[in-house]
Amino acid sequence: MAMQQSSGSAPKGNKFVCDLRRCAVSELTELAKRLRQKIISAVERNGGHLSANLGAVELTIALHRIFDFPKDRLVFDVSHQCYAHKLLTDRDGERFGSIRSSGGYCGYCDISESAHDVFTAGHGGAALSAALGLADARNMLGGNEHIVVVLGDGSLTCGLTQEALQHAAAKKVIVLLNDNGYAIDGTVGAWAKHLSSMDGIKNGCCAFRDTYGMDFIGTIDGHNFDELIAALTCAKRSTKSVLVHAKTQKGRGHRLAELHPEKFHSVASEHYSQWDGSEAHEMWCAYGDALGHYLCQFAEKDDSIVAVTAAMGRGTGLCRFAEKFPHRFFDAAMAEGHALTFSAGLAKGGMRPICAIYSTFAQRAVDNFFHDICLQNLPVVLCLDRAGLACRDGDTHHGLFDIALFSSFPNCSIAQPSSLEEFRDLLRYALGATGPTIIRYGRGCAGVLPVDDGKPQKIELGRGRVLRHGDEISLWALGQRRLWQAMKIAAMLECSGISAEVVDGRFAKPVDHQLLGRSSRCRLIVSLEDHVICGGFGSQLSMALLQMDRRTNFIAIGWTPPIGFAESNGVLEERCGQSSQQLFSLILRRWNELMGGKSSRADKNRTEAHCCKDNVEKHKVDLARVGKDGLAN
Repeated sequence: MAMQQSSGSAPKGNKFVCDLRRCAVSELTELAKRLRQKIISAVERNGGHLSANLGAVELTIALHRIFDFPKDRLVFDVSHQCYAHKLLTDRDGERFGSIRSSGGYCGYCDISESAHDVFTAGHGGAALSAALGLADARNMLGGNEHIVVVLGDGSLTCGLTQEALQHAAAKKVIVLLNDNGYAIDGTVGAWAKHLSSMDGIKNGCCAFRDTYGMDFIGTIDGHNFDELIAALTCAKRSTKSVLVHAKTQKGRGHRLAELHPEKFHSVASEHYSQWDGSEAHEMWCAYGDALGHYLCQFAEKDDSIVAVTAAMGRGTGLCRFAEKFPHRFFDAAMAEGHALTFSAGLAKGGMRPICAIYSTFAQRAVDNFFHDICLQNLPVVLCLDRAGLACRDGDTHHGLFDIALFSSFPNCSIAQPSSLEEFRDLLRYALGATGPTIIRYGRGCAGVLPVDDGKPQKIELGRGRVLRHGDEISLWALGQRRLWQAMKIAAMLECSGISAEVVDGRFAKPVDHQLLGRSSRCRLIVSLEDHVICGGFGSQLSMALLQMDRRTNFIAIGWTPPIGFAESNGVLEERCGQSSQQLFSLILRRWNELMGGKSSRADKNRTEAHCCKDNVEKHKVDLARVGKDGLAN
C-alpha cells in the first residue's frame, strides 16, 4: 500500500510528508530507509551532522506518528539530530538539498523556518528547561497539548539538564532519551556508566522514579517501530512526566559512520567523498590540530602540563594529547563551567592546565572564568577554538562574543595568533604566565605545520608588530584571516596612492599602547576583527586612544549579528559587506571624506582592478607571512 499523503499539500519537492498514522510498520521502515538516503545525499553535498542524524531517524518518525505537531510541542536538545524532523514537516525538499548553504535550511532547529521548530537550538542542555517552561505556560493557560523533549545521553552530563530534572516530575512532560553512547565523542562520566547498565524497567524505575519522581519506560530499541510506538503511546497517556529510554546506534545505515561515529559526527563536504574514517596525514594543519601537536611537545618536557575539555576532545584537537598522556587528559563531559572550575583547582594545586573549548560554548562558563580563575589570578590557559565565523552552523555557533565577555575581567589577557608559529609562541608564553590567558583562533585559517619548531620568538604581553609600513592609514588586524585581509587592502590602497601600514595586533587585551601611539600619527586608524564590534578589539583600541588623548579618526570593522549561515566564510563576508574589496571601498570612501574629496597622493584613475591585482602579487611574500590562503573556509 502506498503511503497516504497528509491532508495538507506537501511542500515543493518533499516526498516525505505523509499521514504517518495510516502507514503500516513495513511502510515506516521503507520511509526510514529513504530518509537516510536523503540525509546522506545532503551531507555529501554540503557537509553536516551525519552520524547523529542517521541514528535518530526511526524515533523521529515514531514521534511524528504518535503526536500532533506543531499543536503538540517538540523540543530538540542541541538539534543536530533534526534532519529527519525537517523532512517530515513543512520544508521544501529542494531547499533541504542545500541545507547549511545559501538558500537552504539551517542545520539546526530554527524558529524562523517553521512552526514545527519550537526553539532555535544549537547548544546542549537547554531543551528540558525550555520544555518545563512551555509545560507551565500550557497549564496556566488551560491548554492540553503534549510537550515532548528529545534529549541525547550526552546532555544528561550537562548541569542545566540536571537542574531541570530536579523539578520535572510535576510538569507533565515526555522525555525521549536518545541514548547512543555519544555526545560528539563518547559520553563519559557516571551517567554514561549508569545508562549502560539500564537494561530493563526495574533498574530504570529505581533511578528515575526514586530520584526525580518521573515514570520510566524502557529500555527499548530505538530502531524498532513496534517498541517505539508502544512506548510513546503509553507515555502520551500518562498523567505524569515520563522518560522513555531508547538505545540507538549513532551512524546507523552508513557503514563508515557506524564504525567511526565520532569521526562522522560532523563532516565537511570536501572531505566526505574521499574520507575512509582514518586520521588525515595532510601537511595542511588547522589550529586545533596544532594545539595537540604543540602541547605534546611541551608536555614531554614539563610534567605539570595537563589538558582539559568539555566533550570536545576531537573537535579541539586534543585527541593526540589524550592518546599520549591519558592520565593528564580530562574530559569534563558537556559541562563547560565544571571544566573551567576544575582547571582552576588543577592550577591551584600546582599544575599548568590548558582548557580547550569552542568559543560559542565558553559563553556557558563566563562566571566560572571570572569567579574561579580571574579573581584568584590562576595560571589557566583557555584556548577558544572556532573564534570567528562558523559559516555552515550559523548564529548559534559563531564565536563572536568572547572578547566582549571576558575582556573586562581582572588579571586575564586575550591574544589571537596570525600563524601556526605565532600560535606555538603564544602557547609557550601562556604556559609561563602567572595569571589566566585566553588564546582565541578560528577554524579555517592555519598553515603548514613546521617540520621542526624553528627558533621560537619571545612574546611580550600586550605587544603587537608592524608587518607593513605606511604613514597615512593604519590597519590594525586581529587574527590570521583579518590580517590577510588587511595586507590585501593595504596593497589596494597603495594602488590609489595611499600609504597604509598593517599591524598585527596580536593582543586584544591589553592592546599595544606604545605602537598605537605611533599609529595615531596617521590620519585614519582602522581595526579589523572576527568579533562583534561592540566590546571587541576595536573597542579596546578606541578606549586606548581616548586614554592617550589621541583624536585620530577611527573605523571599527567587525560583525553585527544576526549573520546567518552559508557554504563558506567568504560568502558570508560578501553578503555582510566584509569582503576585502567591499572594505577597501569603505575605507577609501572615508579617506576621501577626510581629505575633502582629494587623496593626499591619489591618482584616482589608478584604482583599476588590474592595478590592485598587480600590487597584491607584488606583496606575495608579505601575504605568506600570515599563512597560506588566509581566506580558507
